[in-house]
Amino acid sequence: MNTLTNVEVDDEIMRLSAVMEEATDESARVSDAAGEAEAEYKLAHAKQLLCVEGKNQGQRDAQALMNCQAEFLRWKLAEGRLRAQAELLRTLRARIDALRTLAANLRSQT
Repeated sequence: MNTLTNVEVDDEIMRLSAVMEEATDESARVSDAAGEAEAEYKLAHAKQLLCVEGKNQGQRDAQALMNCQAEFLRWKLAEGRLRAQAELLRTLRARIDALRTLAANLRSQT
């Protein structure tokens, strides 16, 4: 059985903390990109709604969406990246918390 030492656990906490800091910085960039993509889509969609013709609101909405599908796709992909980044941060937090518990347990045994 491989037993970790306090030093090894502390080193891993420090390593994961650095990874988390980088991930937090990346989250800000991903969040900005998602916001920009959403704004671009909503503006493009609004412009299309003013231009398209249709028998009813549903048809006009559908045609407007079809006319700005590239912007819609960029927005949805950016949202997905944002959710993935948030999940990465939650995972890193959980790993650090588990290591802190392990470190406390190791300290109590010595």
